[in-house]
Amino acid sequence: MAEILKVYTPEQLYNMMRDYLIAQGIGLTNFNEGSRTRSLLEAFAIISSVTGFDYSDGLRRAIPVAMYDGFGFRKKSADYAYGYFRFYRRPKMTISYVGTGTSAKLTITGTELAIVVADKPADDITLDFATYEKTSDLVAALEAHAAYSAMLVEDVPATLLYSYTNADVLGRLTYERADGIDVMAAPAAAVTIPEGVLLTVDSQSFVTLAASSIPEGEASSADVHSRCTATGRSGNIGAEAIDTAWGSGSMTSTIIGVEYVVNDSSFAGGTDEESEIERQQRFKDYLAGLNGATANGIKAAVLGVQGVKSCTVRERYPQRGQCTIVADDGTGQLSTQMQEEILKVLNGDPSDYVNYPGFRAAGIPVNVVGPNVTSVNITVTVYRVGTTYDADDIRNRVKTAIEQYINTLRLGQNVIVFEIARVAKSAHSAVYDLLISDPTANIPIDSGSVARTGSGTGGVVTVNLITYPTEP
Repeated sequence: MAEILKVYTPEQLYNMMRDYLIAQGIGLTNFNEGSRTRSLLEAFAIISSVTGFDYSDGLRRAIPVAMYDGFGFRKKSADYAYGYFRFYRRPKMTISYVGTGTSAKLTITGTELAIVVADKPADDITLDFATYEKTSDLVAALEAHAAYSAMLVEDVPATLLYSYTNADVLGRLTYERADGIDVMAAPAAAVTIPEGVLLTVDSQSFVTLAASSIPEGEASSADVHSRCTATGRSGNIGAEAIDTAWGSGSMTSTIIGVEYVVNDSSFAGGTDEESEIERQQRFKDYLAGLNGATANGIKAAVLGVQGVKSCTVRERYPQRGQCTIVADDGTGQLSTQMQEEILKVLNGDPSDYVNYPGFRAAGIPVNVVGPNVTSVNITVTVYRVGTTYDADDIRNRVKTAIEQYINTLRLGQNVIVFEIARVAKSAHSAVYDLLISDPTANIPIDSGSVARTGSGTGGVVTVNLITYPTEP
């Protein structure tokens, strides 16, 4: 910026005042170090210099702000972080077939538990509730059979179990996480989860944005869309940062039938207030499109809407004479409120032309849509040094780093394998090396799509852990 106000250093001001006094011939001649005259002049010089530089700095800051305000170009405020919670209840017992048959079909009625095994009828079993009155009795009987594995979670009357019909219990998974659930003997009733459930961890609070339920006989709800209650990057918590089963975070209200809550994937999208550098770049785009109806002008207008992270303009789509704007709020979605605000900015508002003058060309209709979400699956094998650090902590940090890299990509940004490796390697000091088995090459993303992974997206990040050197 060109010089707009001449300011001086303390030394320059002192010299100017000394020379002035000498030129006036008023008899002040002792300007030696420590003299009263010099001390007074130095004090005046220091204060005047600091004041001058402060004033100059304030003036330099005020000029661009005044210019922005003159164009109605306000700084964008901070945004919320979004993610998903899953609500769990514990079953009364779990059942798994570990024999050699190809399937084991479980049926539970009001009077008995029966399993029919394909290809191996010798493994068939029937347990009536008159004889096996409690879940502990059922578990003991199943465990006594070599072809079955069962686990007791809570001892209750067997008649409380949910009724199954031909549910396959072949193989064993854990009921405590979303990536695998045993066929479980659970209470018959579904659990209703209302909208607005509040969860807290450390100083952050999160709220669910939709109602959900744990279906009959199921261990967990579907992923429930949620957001941090405060804006800013601090809401971008890692995977399993809230896991109330292990004392990480808490649910502020009690829901009968819900034992614990977990965020299986990280939260993303939280941003701090727009920086001056970011606003400056957006202002340049705005000035380049001041003729309004150009693609640059429309794009600059859409990016000025609070909450919009990226957008693209598709001309002559879906047909000639139309224009479609694809806008992303950072989560891969576009709310109805944001869509309406974008349309208002582009079309103008006859009742408020000062704030909404409009940007689209006359006679050219515009459509505003959210992006297509490209689900991304990531599989990495992490080699760690030693066993000092907790294995789950390493997995979660690597998973969180990869999810937040993918989930902060903007419209049309490709998924780069090198970046996956970089963020995964830097996620934890114990990571010595890693191997990415999926994807094997960069994933191209078209201009109307965003890459996303984790809860609610259809994509999964899988982190396998191996100690290096390999344990014997």
